[in-house]
Amino acid sequence: MQTSGSASRVMSQELLKTTKISRILDRLIHEIRRVNSTKFKLFIVTLVMCVYFINGFYSANEWSRYSLIAAIVEENTFIIDNYVVARLDTSYYDGHFYSDKPPGLSFIGVPVYFIAKILLINPLWIQFMLISLLALFTSLSVVLIYELAGYLGGNKTSQLLTALIYGFGTIAWVYSKNFFAHGFSAFLIILSIYYACLFVQENNTKFVLFSGIALGYSIVVDYPNILLFVPFLLYFVLYDTKKKLIYFIVPVAFFLMILGIYNYICFDSPFITAYRYQYHYGDTQNIGFFSNPVHIGLYGLLFSPFRGLFYLSPILLLSPIGFFYLYKKYKPETVLFLSSFAIIVLFYSTYTLWHGGHCYGPRYLLNAIPFITLPLALVIEKYKDQRIFVIFLILMNYSIFANAMGVIASYYLNLEIKNPLLYNIKHLKNRRIVESYFFSISPLTILFPIALILICVAPTMIRRFTRKSYIN
Repeated sequence: MQTSGSASRVMSQELLKTTKISRILDRLIHEIRRVNSTKFKLFIVTLVMCVYFINGFYSANEWSRYSLIAAIVEENTFIIDNYVVARLDTSYYDGHFYSDKPPGLSFIGVPVYFIAKILLINPLWIQFMLISLLALFTSLSVVLIYELAGYLGGNKTSQLLTALIYGFGTIAWVYSKNFFAHGFSAFLIILSIYYACLFVQENNTKFVLFSGIALGYSIVVDYPNILLFVPFLLYFVLYDTKKKLIYFIVPVAFFLMILGIYNYICFDSPFITAYRYQYHYGDTQNIGFFSNPVHIGLYGLLFSPFRGLFYLSPILLLSPIGFFYLYKKYKPETVLFLSSFAIIVLFYSTYTLWHGGHCYGPRYLLNAIPFITLPLALVIEKYKDQRIFVIFLILMNYSIFANAMGVIASYYLNLEIKNPLLYNIKHLKNRRIVESYFFSISPLTILFPIALILICVAPTMIRRFTRKSYIN
């Protein structure tokens, strides 16, 4: 009888465990079903398109960040003496080498490197995993742009097109395939915007805190993001949330303190960054800002074939129309977007190295692009059922093509190349294409991601546009 009773209890416990597992699985399936299918498709398509074109580290910028990750994991130090690959993007102080980059992206890469070390993964695949982080952040950024476009009043069509424009019609795509900080920095800024808007929508103080956390850590990733503190502060003031500003200010101050501690450990002062002791540039880097004629920087960053934002993404030229309609409905958002874009552009226009060195497009402006992409949702909403919308589609397709040339061809270009777009088109014609982690990319292999976009996105677009015919 005791044996029978014991067996019965064991069976009951096993049945209970099975029931719990079943409930957990049912809950998981329920949550998956709740995921918006359009957002899920956007995320997957963007992630595949970014990961598909990943290749190894090409620049000293990437190696500098990687060296700091390796030094932290392998030796528990910020000194990178044993991991310097290229001295071009390093700092030298008190007999030791340090990364000359803000540490934020490297900090995020530490867990990835640590896990890879435990699993004994090949160093080349560690590079792939680290760059995949940027692909992940870009994909999440596209989903957030989709959400924010809806907040501004766009319907599903407007949301989808706005998200696709940011993901593939701007340099966000180009800088999702390397280990630069721009993609992660832009993601944090978009996340900060998202939480700020969510606070306005739901009046929940925790979203002010989350917005401050996102913006605060973005400063650790890219120092000039501190310039956006005032526009965000003004945004909350315009919505009459003065009593809740402390929830935004405290996390920003916290991450500034973290940055100060890092600087103190490395350079014996919380107020001195690695730029002061750059090994290659020396003292010239300290006078780099506010020493370049603004008109030269503005033309170069916005309109020139060399690095022009509107040259590679002319779809963004329609943003002023969007701002016109945005101002009618959302004045604080208009102030936030316009002031943030202007501050970033003007700041880098004064920089002697405004062009960003060996690169494709105005990489320093990636943080500014979300602010002028979002108003396009209102342009789409206003004109999507009119014949003139054909102009919008032409500009959008050109923008996607121009930025694709920085993805499937080389983004690491010499300064002597004054028109990188035409240069890369020529290379494409000559089949001189960069190699991905998977295989050497040729024009035929490019058909795979294009087909993926068509399969996942086209049916949705066709359904949306056929509901209201353009020809009536």
